[in-house]
Amino acid sequence: MSYKTEFLPRARKELMEAWDWYDDRWIGLGDRFMREVEKKVQQIEKTPERYAERRKGFRETKINVFPSLQ
Repeated sequence: MSYKTEFLPRARKELMEAWDWYDDRWIGLGDRFMREVEKKVQQIEKTPERYAERRKGFRETKINVFPSLQ
């Protein structure tokens, strides 16, 4: 079965803010962050049961290379 990822508007906004934050620290780091996010999303789409379901139908994981901005 193939799954599709959907980013809600709030998540999209947070993702872009994180990209900006990382890119402000080092040019190109925001792009590296986005590539890591894309890899993780692809992993979740392939095997979603490996990741925590925080709410029905919503899975969550951390991007290992990058720390949380909170």
